[in-house]
Amino acid sequence: MELIVESELWFMLIVAAMALQLVVLAAISVRNVARQVAKGAVIVDGSGIGRLNIVLRCGWLLAMAVEVDVFQRPFSWLVFAAAAVVTALAFVLRASSMWQLGPRWSLPTVVMPGAQPESEGIYRYLRHPNWFGVVMEIVSIPMLHSAWLTATIFLVLELLLLRHRARVETDALRAAARGAVHSPIRVGV
Repeated sequence: MELIVESELWFMLIVAAMALQLVVLAAISVRNVARQVAKGAVIVDGSGIGRLNIVLRCGWLLAMAVEVDVFQRPFSWLVFAAAAVVTALAFVLRASSMWQLGPRWSLPTVVMPGAQPESEGIYRYLRHPNWFGVVMEIVSIPMLHSAWLTATIFLVLELLLLRHRARVETDALRAAARGAVHSPIRVGV
């Protein structure tokens, strides 16, 4: 019983750290978007990073905390170790993406007319390393304390959101590369 209570406390601290990380990333994104727009970039409307993504992330944080607490998910060192390795890899992918894009990294899709999509660094190997890292985190962080239901449900929801966003972003990047972006692109919501 003591291990469960102690592991739940550590898990809740991890959830809180993730919430703080998301707030910090949002602040970095706001700064980067403002800088890009000031240089002539365009924010792509309907890219999936609006209210729906915020609701999804908040729901994910809440769901994994509730699942571990209410359903008393067991703590397993083996599951924790595997999830921790995947979480670390996810962090590396996301950090590599942010490093490579520098001030161009943002949560919403922002394109610069005439600019080509990134193809250096991590982008030589993965088209969307940040998204791949996010998907890995969506599964691995709940699994740090065996919250498999949260991992499963939010994996499906995240993949649906990213499927939509990938179409919007691909179209926007192609248009930007042709210099055809002069105002926000609307592709549904």
